[in-house]
Amino acid sequence: MVNMKQEAFLYKWIDKSKNMYYIGVHKGEPDDGYICSSKIVKEEYKKRPHDFCREILEFGSYENMIKKETKLLHEIDAAKNSKYYNMHNGDGNFFCKFHSEETKKLIKEKLKNHKRTKEHCEAISSSKKGKIPIGTYTRRNYKGSNNPNFGKKRPEIGKYLHEKFSMKYIIDGVEYLGLSEVMEKYNLNSKATVHYRIKSNSQKFKGWTYGNQ
Repeated sequence: MVNMKQEAFLYKWIDKSKNMYYIGVHKGEPDDGYICSSKIVKEEYKKRPHDFCREILEFGSYENMIKKETKLLHEIDAAKNSKYYNMHNGDGNFFCKFHSEETKKLIKEKLKNHKRTKEHCEAISSSKKGKIPIGTYTRRNYKGSNNPNFGKKRPEIGKYLHEKFSMKYIIDGVEYLGLSEVMEKYNLNSKATVHYRIKSNSQKFKGWTYGNQ
């Protein structure tokens, strides 16, 4: 079992054939079968394991090993160093150094062609005018003319199904079709409030009943 003070280790893989290196940290034991997190190194290791050897640089706590790894990667600038497989210096800022110049040029050109023009940006802005921003939806936002179905005639079959199968409510002698009509009429924000009033023994809500009973 790994001592908590030495729960992790800083290591360096050496690719003897290509004279390249990879630095990493692993939380575990040196003989637990772990290779590394780099897909490139793992693929190369799988094809020619005899060309690789690993050097354990230091043992310690995982947090401390991460700090030392980052410091070491920055010192040698491993992300841009052609001798290292590492593609970032422990900061998550990847540098795709293994792409050929032709591939880099194609990627750059593709990104350039996908930039939005001024007209495109203005068209997007114009299309969003008057619309309710995502994340600000409430039932009140969609009342009246704000409702996307405002002014549209309900299809006859839809109207039939709505009237036939929707729950009816009778409030003080007036019949309402569906919870939404009751909530809108009495300016309520919760369905539970409607059901509470119907089931209440209070004289105040004596006239609140289900119409389907």
